[in-house]
Amino acid sequence: MFRKISFYLTFVFVTLIMSVSLFAAEIILNITGMTWPSSWPVRVKRVLEELDGVKKARVSFERKEAVVKFNEKKVNARKMIDALVSEGYGGSLKKK
Repeated sequence: MFRKISFYLTFVFVTLIMSVSLFAAEIILNITGMTWPSSWPVRVKRVLEELDGVKKARVSFERKEAVVKFNEKKVNARKMIDALVSEGYGGSLKKK
């Protein structure tokens, strides 16, 4: 009985660790082309979050940037920037 419980606890723990690590990557993109503070950040957020592999995007009109959490195995910065450009925005990877 203890072995079964131990096995299931290990399985749950490993599953949780794996799911967290899938979205471990985070980047900051500089965004250009946002000219109206009320709707453009919402559109930029939608463009990014529609990409397969992007879990969450936080867009700031004031800073002209987006903080994006994503799965590196499914999407990269180039794909995100290309999606922004196809919607009429510009983007670049922010240097730290």
